[in-house]
Amino acid sequence: MNGNDRIGDWMVPNPVCAELWQPVSFIRQTILENSFSYLPINTTPEAVPAWRLISDLDVARYLRCSASAAEREERLVKPLTEALGSIGIQLQETILCQPTDSVRAVLITGMDHPFW
Repeated sequence: MNGNDRIGDWMVPNPVCAELWQPVSFIRQTILENSFSYLPINTTPEAVPAWRLISDLDVARYLRCSASAAEREERLVKPLTEALGSIGIQLQETILCQPTDSVRAVLITGMDHPFW
């Protein structure tokens, strides 16, 4: 790990991401298959990306707070756009950085961020 002190040293060319049109079941499956705690999602058109994070905890809460098995099934097939909101899934803010930024500086900045 010595010498890998820039964010770009840790970036991958094709990260796994969620999409607003995907059903909650698919997003849940992606999180579980990859052992992710968070999954990035672009909430705006590609020309002006606005990245957020969807957490495994929010998905679990959303599904487990169903009043019945039938309601849980309904929630699983809903697209993420319909599952977002005050009662549903909440997307987390992100800290945007550049590939040339120092990992150390981003981590220090992130400690002041409400997400951390």
